[in-house]
Amino acid sequence: MILRTLDLSGDKASFLSLIYKGPLAENDKKPIARKLCNRQLEALVRSSGYGSLIIAFPMISRPEDIAMQREHILKMTKRLDRTHRSVKRDIPLCAFIETPAAVFALEEILDECDYINIGTNDLLSLVYARSRQLIRTSNSEDFLQPPTLMILRSIIDRANKKGKKVTLCGGIAASPKFLPILIGMGIDNISVELKSYTRVRSLLYKLDPERCRRLVLRLEKLKAKKDIIRELSSFGVSGI
Repeated sequence: MILRTLDLSGDKASFLSLIYKGPLAENDKKPIARKLCNRQLEALVRSSGYGSLIIAFPMISRPEDIAMQREHILKMTKRLDRTHRSVKRDIPLCAFIETPAAVFALEEILDECDYINIGTNDLLSLVYARSRQLIRTSNSEDFLQPPTLMILRSIIDRANKKGKKVTLCGGIAASPKFLPILIGMGIDNISVELKSYTRVRSLLYKLDPERCRRLVLRLEKLKAKKDIIRELSSFGVSGI
């Protein structure tokens, strides 16, 4: 089981004002958010001995981010181990790759974590300078562009070279036009909303990995979005 810690970056921390029944200054949000995250992390560490658990951290931008979390968990494990026999000493960690900074520092981040998850909603919003909400509601065709393919290929290839599994989440994970691309690039897992699960699973069963790999090689030679869409249409993939 993969459980993600609270993502309190940017506007996602707005719910804190609801909990504390009023607006909060930026200086007040940080210690409150840190306290909430520590409580959640301790609960996860306490439960680690009851099954297979991977703890995922959102918005990792530097290798130090994940290294500090690992050190924090180790200290927490040693403390809880005195009273909780079920605590696991070596909990696998997953880093969410959601910022351009994380893409540039990926090799170093991979050295500090056990898995990675490409969070495409946040990553594409930063790459294409669009709001996160707009990314979630946009047609996936908007991102069938060479930069998107270059970024995804770069992340997946570098992770594979280091033997790290790659999961991808976000709107494009459920897109029929992106699925053959993801399969062709060698993605290990995808995470989709429950409402998309049946449709995505059905399409995955129909896709031939080798044919998808050949498709990606053709797409990577194209220079324009319209050419990528045309090639996908000839491949036999329909839009959402």
